[in-house]
Amino acid sequence: MIYRPFPQAVPNAFVIDKVGIAPCQDGCPAGQHAQGYISHIREGHFEEALRIIREDNPFPSVCGRTCHHPCEGRCNRRLVDEPISIMHLKRFVVDYVYAHGLPRPLEPAPRTRAERVAVVGSGPAGLTAAQDLVKKGYGVTVFEALPVAGGMMRTGIPEHRLPKGILQRDIDDILALGVELRLNNPVRDPTRLLKSRGGEYDAVYLATGVSRQTSLGIPGEDLEGVLSAIAFLRQANLGRRVNIGKKVAVVGGGITAVDAATTALRLGAEEVSLVYRRSRGEIPAYPWELEEAEAEGVKLVLNTVATRILGENGKVVGMECARSQQLSRIDETGKRVVVPETGTEFVMEVDTVIRAIGQFSDLTFLDPPFDRLIGDEETLATEIEGIFAGRGVIPGAGFVIEAVALGHEVATSIDRYLRGEPLRQPPPPKRPVEKWDKEEAEAKVRLGVIKRAPRQEPARLPLEQRVRTFKETILPFTEEQAIAEANRCLDCGICSECHRCVWACEKGAIDHNMQERLEEIEVGAIILATGFELYDARKMPQYGYGRLDNVYTALEVERLTNAAGPTAGEILLKDGRRPQSVAILHCIGSRDRQHNAYCSRVCCMYSMKLAHLIREKTHAQVYEFYFDITAFGKGYTEFYDRVQEEGVIFMRQGGAGGRAGGRTAVGARRGHAVG
Repeated sequence: MIYRPFPQAVPNAFVIDKVGIAPCQDGCPAGQHAQGYISHIREGHFEEALRIIREDNPFPSVCGRTCHHPCEGRCNRRLVDEPISIMHLKRFVVDYVYAHGLPRPLEPAPRTRAERVAVVGSGPAGLTAAQDLVKKGYGVTVFEALPVAGGMMRTGIPEHRLPKGILQRDIDDILALGVELRLNNPVRDPTRLLKSRGGEYDAVYLATGVSRQTSLGIPGEDLEGVLSAIAFLRQANLGRRVNIGKKVAVVGGGITAVDAATTALRLGAEEVSLVYRRSRGEIPAYPWELEEAEAEGVKLVLNTVATRILGENGKVVGMECARSQQLSRIDETGKRVVVPETGTEFVMEVDTVIRAIGQFSDLTFLDPPFDRLIGDEETLATEIEGIFAGRGVIPGAGFVIEAVALGHEVATSIDRYLRGEPLRQPPPPKRPVEKWDKEEAEAKVRLGVIKRAPRQEPARLPLEQRVRTFKETILPFTEEQAIAEANRCLDCGICSECHRCVWACEKGAIDHNMQERLEEIEVGAIILATGFELYDARKMPQYGYGRLDNVYTALEVERLTNAAGPTAGEILLKDGRRPQSVAILHCIGSRDRQHNAYCSRVCCMYSMKLAHLIREKTHAQVYEFYFDITAFGKGYTEFYDRVQEEGVIFMRQGGAGGRAGGRTAVGARRGHAVG
């Protein structure tokens, strides 16, 4: 909320209420302003919602479908009932804007810098860095070895979770900004791209991709019918023929394993088993992913270890397994080591085994020695000047939003490098997070501040339509569902950071990341203009302030006259009636040795302004009780004459003291009311 604290605020500036950032934003690796775009959805402003999403995330269509949404795990609403369905709200916004042809201003970014940057790899990290750099004014070219862009988003996520046309529209929006994309262009020696080595580019970013998978380490892995999940999904997503049998075993428990299993079903497998060495509660895939896979027909074989793959004539015919046994020893992941339990062996009859037990990001697409380049932990710069890369080998398939965050980091470092600025910067101050505890949330429910409301769930494609096709499984929210879900948001940080103020401010004066700071400034002189101090009229009990109804300070009356005040601009008595006569008392607490001995020389004109407002709004008879009138400024005497002509009655006396039962008494001192 943007507002002036009150009409007489000193300084008379606007403020934005904040108690900290919302926990959903804090939980997002890329710092998505989820509470901001949710506030736009609540009001039906879907174009603005997409605009704020794209400020931090160039892949809203992708993340609206496949994000692991850590934001929802931090949502304060989870302490009341269930977290806000942030991922599905993101998807709704993107799909709605595209489906309804709403404007998406995507003009090429102006080229303001002479330098050019090469990005090797068109996955989420590479394309995010490319977008950021082209927005900063650089020329950017993305090199991709495959005939299609998107990296693991294209080749690792199956069509029924992420349709490739949906992914392509996010990529097209990035290219529309002026990013050049060169497909079928593998890079083996990145130094040849640098100007210092005869190339065309001032900096290069090696956008690490997932290309290596670990083996099971058991006999029979070289048999025909044993596949890597990465290779299997890549072939399927590129539309190439993949030969699988009727009975498929997928070894692993992560999302890649689940994707491989559900893809195998759609490619014609009659039986698909997911074999995992630990219990259901320890499986890496999310519960809802497992539930969807089981509903489609995938069989979970838990607490089971694959011990060898059996073959005949060089082809897979079975897989020997055993029940798993946990040892007291802890592995590098912090979990107990699992081994086969002797005497529990059994054979699964399968003709295809897909291993999905771990992937690694690496640079194996480069020639030695460049395949071992590692970016600095802080700056992401490698040992070769001008070349930037990720922080070494990263286990796991990774998450799109984490790659987006890395892309933002790389773009910032490359920009500093090309500007000749130090790459190492002090970390930005940590912004406070408005994180609740269970007791606080329950108290808000008891007080009626929060009402429980069910979480909206998207519809699913009927089972009979999805098991043998690659149609998208999860359907989007309806408009009614999206608005209802957005209304569940608790606005934890008060300011939702919807960025309306940022977009409206032509001077670019609003910075939501601003932190309180102390600065030492050298000056030649200091002028103190500390403003007024409100006099406590209760120190003069004879006037009844704080004790009798309808005795107000001048500030309270002015607050009543304001349209944003408690009475919407009307001056009313405590019982809701308009006053018939009003007494304004001058010099309360002033010119009195027991309180303040001086005269501020402003109260007279201020009291006359109030008299004018009261007459205008209520037509009441107004009396001014005064010692003498000080009208020292330009036009002040004329205003004094005007209010008298309007019918205000001035009564001069040594003091004011009346107790008219149905009347309103107002006093003023030093530019503000006193009682």
